[in-house]
Amino acid sequence: MKKSLFALFLVLLGALNNVSAQIWDIRDAGFPNPVFSIEPKSTNDSVAWVSGFAADTQGAATYTNYSFSRTTDGGQTWVNGNFPHGEPGYFGNIAPLGDQVAWLSYEDYTNGSKVLKTVDGGQTWESQNAGITTWVDFVHFFNGAVGVAMGDPDFMGFQIVKTLDGGSIWERIAAADVPAIEPGEFGYSAGFEAEGNRIWFYTNHGRVYHSGDAGSTWGVWDNPGPVNVWDIEADEAGNCYLMFNDFSDTITFVRQFNLFRRSALDSVWTDLTPPDNDLVLQSIASIPGTDVLMATFRNSFTLGPYDTRLSYDQGASWQTISTGERAGTLHFWDADTGYATEIKIVTEADPTKLFRYTGSPITGLIERKPLNINLAISPNPSPDFVKIAWSAPAPDNFWLLLNDAQGRLIDHKTMEKTAQGNAQFDLRGLPVGVYSLTVSSGKGCLTKKIVKQ
Repeated sequence: MKKSLFALFLVLLGALNNVSAQIWDIRDAGFPNPVFSIEPKSTNDSVAWVSGFAADTQGAATYTNYSFSRTTDGGQTWVNGNFPHGEPGYFGNIAPLGDQVAWLSYEDYTNGSKVLKTVDGGQTWESQNAGITTWVDFVHFFNGAVGVAMGDPDFMGFQIVKTLDGGSIWERIAAADVPAIEPGEFGYSAGFEAEGNRIWFYTNHGRVYHSGDAGSTWGVWDNPGPVNVWDIEADEAGNCYLMFNDFSDTITFVRQFNLFRRSALDSVWTDLTPPDNDLVLQSIASIPGTDVLMATFRNSFTLGPYDTRLSYDQGASWQTISTGERAGTLHFWDADTGYATEIKIVTEADPTKLFRYTGSPITGLIERKPLNINLAISPNPSPDFVKIAWSAPAPDNFWLLLNDAQGRLIDHKTMEKTAQGNAQFDLRGLPVGVYSLTVSSGKGCLTKKIVKQ
């Protein structure tokens, strides 16, 4: 079944205090028409694919004019490929492996569900006989040979098929290895996540089907929260994160989110919802090679406010690292390679942009290597102002973040291309308590406590 378009809208991480060049290198996505971009997928530190769809002047999808682009030089340039269908339909997802091979799922409104494969970077596509007769929700490949695809239920349950030869032959997983559906249950296009040989997908009942053996056998977890799942994420430790957003308040438009975590070793979901959950949780991204999660939040879709936060404890607590940017879904290959997509305003005629992560003070926050600087804070404790003085061995770009005990960002200063600097934080309007000062660059970070008297 198709997924809510709002859950697919991917938002750029925009300019940060006029130093956006430190964070993102802005590139043309190579799409022939302005489109809404769908999450980029990296296959290594040089190659990534991204797809998108056109919309009408009201922002509604036209279900035509789908596009995809590909980079082979780490996001410096993007080349548009040949999308295999021009007729109306619903694009599910793209599953790339390297720069030449990829699969995609597509619900052709005339001819039914399709799984297609390219071996030439998307110039030509061949339809594979995956055997899915219902709405196809996704396709995923664990390597060049082993892949799974999933379609909505028939009388036997979810149609989950698996291939061991790159898609030449697909076989349906036996009904005994897939838990039974509930009445009226179905999946969502691209409503899945995979990490290693683990894979998860969610349903319209908020349940999560999961497999730890590349889709051969499945279990299911009950819904931990509201019914309508917003999105799903997973990390390298095998944790699944399930996100919910409540849009029911049409009077004051107060939004609320819920967040839950579970792994195969857990018997129940862990509720990670913080007290200050009056925002939309736009997305969570696990950053491979680290134990760090990045999350983006918003309230109004166009007006904000917006937050970008990091978690170092699997979502139990968060540190806000920036506010005020329209930050949405992100994708990282590792701590040094990542991309973001731009949400297009329907009246804009300029080309769709992609944002390439180039390394910045965020890298230091993610990798958390000790930062070699001399740092002085005075007076500390203080009832009103604190002065910060620091020096480093070599010039760099620096962030100074002041957070409260709950991780909320109180103030944020930037320094560009310098080896030393001075800053002042005004504490007069803050409650008495302990605050954290974090200094970060691309080389690492350093955190010290500041006491407000």
